[in-house]
Amino acid sequence: MSKDVCPSKILIVENNREQAAVLQNALAPWVEQNKIQVHLVSSAAEALNHLSRGPYDVILADYRLPDKNAFELFSEIRTRGCEIPAVLMISVGEEEFAVSALKTGFADYIVKTGHSFRSLPQILGAVFERFRNVASQGHKLKTELADTFGEERQVLPDPPKNAARFVQTDSAGFVAKKCSAHERERKNVQL
Repeated sequence: MSKDVCPSKILIVENNREQAAVLQNALAPWVEQNKIQVHLVSSAAEALNHLSRGPYDVILADYRLPDKNAFELFSEIRTRGCEIPAVLMISVGEEEFAVSALKTGFADYIVKTGHSFRSLPQILGAVFERFRNVASQGHKLKTELADTFGEERQVLPDPPKNAARFVQTDSAGFVAKKCSAHERERKNVQL
């Protein structure tokens, strides 16, 4: 894996000191070779504090933390507007959390075993690269829309028919008009 696909700053959230040491040892050669900054914290509150001081490229978080679980932490990170890929760490026997993790927006998960710790550099590198590619594609599409239409426009799928607010789209699927149900009936707006 080359430096251009490596994260430059990783936040690890793990409250078990022994597990934290194993993680650091597993990542040490990769981190040193690629000059990656790694910050280790032991609670969700500490993680949020670190995130408020500056951006990170990837978060690696244990499911069980002393003050919140990783889902609650990830939800709060998203609420604060941080777009950062997160990898969930679960223990053997907690595999039921894996599907929920992926459904709630975690980029990946690992089950804490010796093998998964040895693969951490590849996992974190792949997560970072996927996130970077998606962000780049999103920026490219936004720029193309702005260039094509002279302004940013919101692309929407077919709007729900029973929504409290209705969105009328033009033939290309761009927002043409928003109106309430009352306005729609009064003005006979066709969707």
